[in-house]
Amino acid sequence: MPSYGPGIVAFATSGTPGRTALSELEGVSVTSPTGPPALQPTTLALREGRHQPADLRDPGGATIRRRKLCVLFGCILAFASRADDARSPDDVDGPPSPYSAVIARIARAPDGPSLPTPLGVPVAITCYETRDDQKYVGATQTMNIEAPLAEVARILDDIPHFKDLFPGCVDVRVIDRSRDGTRFVTAREQRVPVFFIPNTRYQLSNVVDRSTPGRVVYRYRLLQSDDVTNSDGVVILVADGPTRTRYTEVDFFRARWGWLPTHLVWSKSLRGIFLSDVAVKLKAEHPDWSYAQVGEAADGLFRDARGELERCLADRRAAASLDGAFTVGGNSRVPARLPYVSRDAGDAWETAGTAGEPPAVRNH
Repeated sequence: MPSYGPGIVAFATSGTPGRTALSELEGVSVTSPTGPPALQPTTLALREGRHQPADLRDPGGATIRRRKLCVLFGCILAFASRADDARSPDDVDGPPSPYSAVIARIARAPDGPSLPTPLGVPVAITCYETRDDQKYVGATQTMNIEAPLAEVARILDDIPHFKDLFPGCVDVRVIDRSRDGTRFVTAREQRVPVFFIPNTRYQLSNVVDRSTPGRVVYRYRLLQSDDVTNSDGVVILVADGPTRTRYTEVDFFRARWGWLPTHLVWSKSLRGIFLSDVAVKLKAEHPDWSYAQVGEAADGLFRDARGELERCLADRRAAASLDGAFTVGGNSRVPARLPYVSRDAGDAWETAGTAGEPPAVRNH
């Protein structure tokens, strides 16, 4: 629309050749007699101190209706935005996985779920396998981080630096976000640590819940991917005093692994899980360290913890027993361990010339 001066937008009424500036009105006085729909001369006080006099006719015409529709549409959008912000943290976008219900119950536990405390290792990992789908990777992870809750949360909120912190992460971008910032969608590219397999790309729906003091919950679920078929998980941070944070994570993910043997899928997944979790711990406890220093220290800790990870891989538990390991009251039962099953021979932890982790391991 043409402008009649700085900050003035012309308003053309339907069927009327004149135009009157309306966008910067200080006040409007309109009177109309009884009879035909014609307005008396209008008094306009403009910030610019001048206006183009004209008659406003047909107040029920098409232009007025368009303005009303615009106002109504704006109200609908604002209401929808507020409604989206008010959704429950359990309401995560994306198709639910077989483990969405139990993950939601774990996320609601007031003090976080009770899991084994790390003894002699920086992170305690328990492996869970799915009946009839041995390549559906599941794991719970717990850490004690000697850093305030706010520092740990700052690292998990720093999405642009995920590619620097987490091994195998090529790129992460926020492509959509709710008005209050608690809901957002990330587009990710992940390096697959196997020769001749291209990088995988996928989108995750994320929800962050900070409604409880001393507690932050990160929920995430797969939205879209050509390679990853399921990815569902939660990270729970609970303040354990002013300088310590209890970190709990539960992840279940599945991809189109193709010809990859089961032991390689699990070993590479556990390697990625361990390195990424430890990277969060190291960066929180040593905020002055560079990402290169964090990665080097994490590699050293992985070498020391390989024995524990091998036991986790060999003694995978039934995923169906996970629900029994958590209760909302903070008590827990330890699920029965599966009998030892000999896995494929060979060292699956390292593959020469490769780095990173399988798709969807890092979901933060």
